[in-house]
Amino acid sequence: EEVLELLMGNKMKFALGFHMVRGRGQAALDRKESIVEGIESEAIFFRETSPWKEVEDRILFGTPNLRKKLGDLQMEMIR
Repeated sequence: EEVLELLMGNKMKFALGFHMVRGRGQAALDRKESIVEGIESEAIFFRETSPWKEVEDRILFGTPNLRKKLGDLQMEMIR
């Protein structure tokens, strides 16, 4: 619950906020799960696991969304 409060900016405010990702664990690496499979597993995890599935702002979750967020930030810094 505290992590959810941080993610939503209710406990602390940071200029860029927080973002949740779920990396492949050792078991996934041992069974040679690909990056694509890992990203699919990550999406399923955040879509089906409480409390994350209750958060309406889906942009806060997942490696693809973080990649876009960081790319946009980098473009802003370059301009």
